[in-house]
Amino acid sequence: YTADAMADDAIAVIERLDLAPVRLVGHSMGGMAGMLVAARRPDLVERLVLVDIAPDGLREELSAGLVEWLQMLHHSSYTTVAEAAAVWAEGDALARPSLLRHYARHNLVPGTDGRLRWRFDTARVGTFVTEGVTAAELWTAVDSIQAPTLLVRGAHSWAVQPEDARVLLWRLADGSYAEVADGAHDLGVEQPEAVAAAVRSFMAD
Repeated sequence: YTADAMADDAIAVIERLDLAPVRLVGHSMGGMAGMLVAARRPDLVERLVLVDIAPDGLREELSAGLVEWLQMLHHSSYTTVAEAAAVWAEGDALARPSLLRHYARHNLVPGTDGRLRWRFDTARVGTFVTEGVTAAELWTAVDSIQAPTLLVRGAHSWAVQPEDARVLLWRLADGSYAEVADGAHDLGVEQPEAVAAAVRSFMAD
């Protein structure tokens, strides 16, 4: 699970299905892959949206905390969907309970003991921030992106600091910015309507 491999996968899908030029939207690690796609193959990307991610989201203290949290999820199991959603909510006070329950319901599977565990590969997905790409490599990619690019940042984001956003917008050839009030990093379960509105406005511009 690396941004490098995911970017290659995205390029292959776009080419195989003859989709280019695409409007590419990526949140968090998906945004990292999106940066690489737009930099490597500018002919494939018409517009790019980065949802609460910048190259310095890979800084060491954040990466270590994310890996530790994923390991906690890997060793966890639950009796109910509500229990799993409550654990997730402990780390995101801005998340809407109904959206978290929806997320948990579709991302849990029963184990052999009947208890619920996360569907995604909690044991290995943390390698996304420890292998495959560095912040410096992502900044190099940013300098090569020619497509109009929108950064959507949660006002309370822990992943993208205000200074990160300023530098990113300065280095992009054609950068735009939208800030989501009452949002942090997990905008899909915090303020999805605001994110959708920002993306639609950017795509229609």
